Amino acid sequence: LTTQANDFIADLSLSRSEAIRRASNVVICKQGGSVSSPSCSTTAAWGAGWVVFADTDSNGALASNESVLRIRQSLDGGNTLNAISGTNSIVFANTGLTTLSSGEIGMRFCDTRLGSNAVTVWVNFTGRARIDRTAMASCTS
Repeated sequence: LTTQANDFIADLSLSRSEAIRRASNVVICKQGGSVSSPSCSTTAAWGAGWVVFADTDSNGALASNESVLRIRQSLDGGNTLNAISGTNSIVFANTGLTTLSSGEIGMRFCDTRLGSNAVTVWVNFTGRARIDRTAMASCTS
């Protein structure tokens, strides 16, 4: 779980820095396609992987002319990843801030093989991410 949560935080950092560098939105979305043909999905599970891309037209959808910055494949070990708030994507604006007006998005990584182990990554509206290992809440949300 720790490695997977750290990979997600690295992708959040990449997204934030690229949004500032490119002066355009950068999106992390649930992977709905394949490594060779990535797409964003509203129905896939976050644990199936995610895509980071430069959203030059700011519509939140990956177009063929937009740059894919990173693709992550499904989580290993039967681990899961769920958005606590049910979000399908996280968007960083050219300021490095997320498009949230306030609050946080929680992303919970779960490993249920040996009990219920959870690591939650929180992303606040300023774009800052943190890991919370104390929130051993249900892995079903």
